[in-house]
Amino acid sequence: MDAIISHRQVWRPGLRFEDFAGGELDLETSKTQTKAIFDVTVYPLFQQALSAVPDSDRNGPLVTDEDGVPLRRRYYQELYREVGVARAVWNMFARHGGTTEAQQAGVNLADIAEHAQHADINTTRKHYIVPSAETSPRVAKQRVAHRQVKKNTPWLTSTLRSIRRRR
Repeated sequence: MDAIISHRQVWRPGLRFEDFAGGELDLETSKTQTKAIFDVTVYPLFQQALSAVPDSDRNGPLVTDEDGVPLRRRYYQELYREVGVARAVWNMFARHGGTTEAQQAGVNLADIAEHAQHADINTTRKHYIVPSAETSPRVAKQRVAHRQVKKNTPWLTSTLRSIRRRR
């Protein structure tokens, strides 16, 4: 595979059409060089975007500028700032959102961690799964229900009466 020189830098690794031509994206993660295989045929938005590119143009870098040069790593950050996206918003939030959405959809946490290529499930749990508007009420309702069960427990009822009498 020939290297592409862009802005006096060798462009690679970066996604090329050839990387998923067979329907699978086969790569190594950047941090741990762990092998990862993704079936790109099950991602409707990806397939929709891919269908916009004629078959004859599906070679080389996946994303290029108007001159056909692969986009620099910071291009998106610069573009986001130009259109008014706050500095506090990072592209990595899409990854976090994906894991949180999977968890809210009921996907097993071990599957989410494996899909995110996390060697430790606690990384997924601690850093990627974020509480949502749906999570808080669900937790609150379960806590209230649990208290009701405990409230109707004879030993707790007598303990609460005893505490009230002391006041």
